Amino acid sequence: MLSGSRHSAAGVSIAIAVVFSAEASAQQLLPTIVVARPAARTVARAKPPVAAPQFIASAVNAEPAPPTKIVTQTQADKARAVSSFQKLIVSEQEVEKFGDGTVGDVLRRQPGMTFTGPAGVVKDIRLRGLDKGYTQFTINDQPVPTATKERQLQVDRLPADTIENIEIIRNPQAIHESGNVGGIVNVILKKDISNMTRFRAQGGRNGKFNIGEASALISRRFEDFGVLFSGSHFRSAEDIVEDKNTIDAKGALTREYKPKPAKKSETVLAPRLIWDLGGGRLTLEPFLILGAEHKNENSKVRNALGVLTKGTTNQEDKKNDLWRVAGRYDGHAEWFDWFVKAGAQEATLNKNKRATESNPKGIVTKYQTELEKVRERLNYVGVGTERLINYDLLVPQTHKISTGLEFRDADYDAVKRIAENGKSKDALRDRFDIHERRLIAYGQNEWHIGESHWLTPGLRYERVIRNAMDANYATRGNVYDALNPSLHYRWAVLEDLNFRASIARTVRFPKFDDLNPLVTIATGALAGQITNPDQGGNPDLRPEQSLGVDFGFEKFFLDYRGVFGVNFYNRNVQDFIQRQTTLEGARYVQRPQNVGDARFWGMEIDWRAPLLSLISSPLDEEHELFLTGNHSELRGRVSDAAIGRSFGVKDLPPRVTNLGLEWRYLPTLWSVGGALNYVPAFTVESIDGGGGGREIKSRNEQVLLDLFVAKALGPGVDLRIVAKNVLSIRKTEQTIKLTDAGTVVNAIEGKTEFSAPTVYFVFQARF
Repeated sequence: MLSGSRHSAAGVSIAIAVVFSAEASAQQLLPTIVVARPAARTVARAKPPVAAPQFIASAVNAEPAPPTKIVTQTQADKARAVSSFQKLIVSEQEVEKFGDGTVGDVLRRQPGMTFTGPAGVVKDIRLRGLDKGYTQFTINDQPVPTATKERQLQVDRLPADTIENIEIIRNPQAIHESGNVGGIVNVILKKDISNMTRFRAQGGRNGKFNIGEASALISRRFEDFGVLFSGSHFRSAEDIVEDKNTIDAKGALTREYKPKPAKKSETVLAPRLIWDLGGGRLTLEPFLILGAEHKNENSKVRNALGVLTKGTTNQEDKKNDLWRVAGRYDGHAEWFDWFVKAGAQEATLNKNKRATESNPKGIVTKYQTELEKVRERLNYVGVGTERLINYDLLVPQTHKISTGLEFRDADYDAVKRIAENGKSKDALRDRFDIHERRLIAYGQNEWHIGESHWLTPGLRYERVIRNAMDANYATRGNVYDALNPSLHYRWAVLEDLNFRASIARTVRFPKFDDLNPLVTIATGALAGQITNPDQGGNPDLRPEQSLGVDFGFEKFFLDYRGVFGVNFYNRNVQDFIQRQTTLEGARYVQRPQNVGDARFWGMEIDWRAPLLSLISSPLDEEHELFLTGNHSELRGRVSDAAIGRSFGVKDLPPRVTNLGLEWRYLPTLWSVGGALNYVPAFTVESIDGGGGGREIKSRNEQVLLDLFVAKALGPGVDLRIVAKNVLSIRKTEQTIKLTDAGTVVNAIEGKTEFSAPTVYFVFQARF
């Protein structure tokens, strides 16, 4: 019989035994059943990793921590070791070590992560190399609106200083979001309430621009009430220069030199309030992100002889705001725990863009303005239960049965207006409204079989009711139902060695603009024919369906100060969305369709080794040397239903490697470290998802190097110097545009980007 199991929400539990009585003959057939019912304000001690099931993951913050204590990577790896599903946990300690400015800076050092954006800038993370929208981002376990067509949060918007830890979930359980193919990135904001005050300030330069940040955290506990205030304001910049050469279908060469400077600011408020009310707990977690970005690009375009042909200017002001008001109540019934949650949230984008073209004499020949407004809201309400059952058959067994029901109401409204030389220009394709209602129900059982085996079957059901309205107020609606089963297995071969395997069905929902029912009539020569088709969206698109398999092992050593893990993955995707041209009536129309298939597979290795602890040396008492890193092999193929061939995945490198080294000198509390991100040169022939056809893109190898030096000035006070992109990364691409048949070259484009390094100081104090 097992007792003292932890409850994942409260982190505490006691066991109340209920013995089913019957006649003597019946008692020989019935097992002894124990139902675990957590009690309020009861703190249980953590068990060793093998004996304790999944609940130790919540024990990191189960007890009030000393004012200077933070979540360490050792604690995070202990939680990883006992989790019933495969996940990586990036601790608060690891986030602070490199003085990272944004979540993107943290994620690019993790296994399987690649990124797109300007050279050296992490804007859109691609988990396992998949395109934007294939990774599910959540904040505090809840999805958030993004006001982007791809439904994906831009990771350069969230300051790293607001993070307590990050979970990378490789294959979801039924309780997790299923709108992903690559995996889930769950960002957990500061939540530990332990009577601590924390202040952090940083300042420095990115190229010729000043950057800086100021943040504060105050947490206080008053008997049954706890409050945490976390706020941050940071200013960042991108000092990027682009040099581009283009050869069009007629063989004409143009050269463009374009500085692309950008200045950004983000203000984040993330308070947390907790009330212990009798046998339950009420938690309020609102947050607010106010972002602004300004770009001022000026370029010169020359012909093959170097003669100036035109000049362009591009000024863009953008505001991105995101807010959420969310609450949750966790209660206790006689035989189970329960919760109810609700939240209202909204993201908005306001963009004002002004562009000009001028002739070689500097006279403006074209003036264009673009106003874009996007509003996305996502409201939800949900309930759930959790029940622990222990009993003895041949061996002690534990079941943690979780059920839940949730309703979401979402709306995406986009409006764009374009004027050229004072006259309105058609922008109907960028004006639409998508309304989605979603009903979610799930159930799963974390089954602890004996001492060493955990099996977690689950089933998640989702019904999506969608209505899409275009700029002409034409409306189309549809309903989509999905059953997403999952099965996770953990075998604790030894106390510090796990074998893991999982299989889960997930989905990837279409981009919002692909759902726009509007058809734009083509103009010009052969309009409406196969070479110049009309363009349209498709509100009847189904989500892409993926069957994902993961398996591997993880070995922990030196009391969880070191780890070595290997994971293999495979994703088979059906209903893959591609643009396809078909005859509709008398005209050809190109739309996105569920006509393709895709497969993504690879291997991920991660490690952390305290080198001086592995050798016999008197320096062990004074020095620590840690080697960290990971290596990922990434593969993918996408079928082209039109011609029956398969191609590579756009911007997918064959591999990515991260290496990190940190040395600490304990007597004087100095530490020095660095991290290197390496992506080799590669060439990929892929389907051009934007306008049909294909493209061949080649990219040079890239080496991104970060360094830091830190000194502890006293208890809870430290100063560090951080240098990012030390090598001033150079990104070179060559792209060849092809038609569907692959025989006619539409354009050849060569582009090189240069980015400046970033250097800054970080001062931090805890008391």
